[in-house]
Formats: sequence, C-alpha cells, structure tokens
Amino acid sequence: MSELPSSKDCYKIRQTCCEMLADRGYILKNDAFASFQELSVQPFFEFEQKYASQPTNWVLYGEHLTRVSKNTSDKTPESIYLQCIPDLKSQTLDDVLNQMREKLYDRIIIVSFTGLPKKPLQEKLDIQSNASKVIAEVFSHDRLIFNITKHFLVPKHTLLTETEKLQILKTYKVSEDQLPVIEKTDPVARYLGLDQRNVVMITRISENSGKYINFRICK
Repeated sequence: MSELPSSKDCYKIRQTCCEMLADRGYILKNDAFASFQELSVQPFFEFEQKYASQPTNWVLYGEHLTRVSKNTSDKTPESIYLQCIPDLKSQTLDDVLNQMREKLYDRIIIVSFTGLPKKPLQEKLDIQSNASKVIAEVFSHDRLIFNITKHFLVPKHTLLTETEKLQILKTYKVSEDQLPVIEKTDPVARYLGLDQRNVVMITRISENSGKYINFRICK
C-alpha cells in the first residue's frame, strides 16, 4: 500500500466531496453540520483535531432533494453514502458489497487511495450493482484534491431535473437524440454523477458575446 496523503490533502478531498454531493442535489444527513456547504468550509484545524491519526476515517451520508429511492416502495428520498478506502482490494471491498446486497443506500461512492480498481474488482462491483440496482462509483483520491468545476476553463454545468429536461425539449422543439452528447466518462459528468439520458445545462461567459447556454445529454 502506498503512503497516504497528508491530513491537508484529505481535508481538501472531503471538501471537494461535500461540494460534489451538494452540486448533485443531496442534503447532508446524520451529521452535526447543517449542510454539505457548511461542512465543506469547516476550518482545517477542526478536521485535523478529529482525524489527525486517521485522516481518511470519515464518511458522508446524504438524501436527494427531489429523487426518490428505487429500492423502496414508499417515497423515501434517494440515499447516498461516501467512504474512503485507503487500500482498495478484494477484502476491503467486502463491506461495500454487503451494503449493496442489503440495499442500505441507492448510490455508494468510494474514494480510493490506491487508484481505480483493477478489472476483477471492477467486475465484482458491476455484477453486484446490476444485481442490487445500487449504483457504485469509484474516484481516485488525487482527482478530488481539487474541484474540477472550479477551474477557470470549465464552464458551469447544471444538472436538470426530469421536469426541466422535458421543458427544454418542448421549448426548443427537439428530441433527446438531437441534443449534443456529454460522455458518461467526462470528468464533469463523473463529478455530477450523470446517468444515461440526464441533461446538463452548460453556461459559458464570454467577454465578447456575453452569456452562452447550451444543453448536452449524457450517453
């Protein structure tokens, strides 16, 4: 196992994860803080006091503001769980697989400190995801030290609700197939957790032409 990042880097990673879940439309649950936004700006010294000996030993829970769970019969909000795995291998993945089997959450995000999973591990995740209908995402920790959406070259991407998407299609008199595509593997698409047929509004600001807006569909 490679050496873990510093407490400062782990703090930045948690900050990005909080921003990412907030941008996806989740609200923070089971925490002393009121929101992901509030947790994201927690002073570093407080984070270090709590996690100095184990800076990866934190988790995040959230519920979606508008989406409902596909794994319950009532209208329970879609749930998400995010955890760090310092050494991603078969044994350390078992806990995640058990959570998926028991359908404790609708979506699970793993922050891996040993890179993306090798093919056998990814296949195990995919098989369990298909069986349980629980979405599993894996991010390499070094991709989360900085929030890609804050880069000055990245325009603002906003995930539309299904109602907003239908309104856009109606307003512009187009079908889904006529929209430009954003690949599911695109870094911003991964940040937003885009699923197939999700539509994002992309807003670019130009000194010459002002605000320019277009829409892309995830495929």
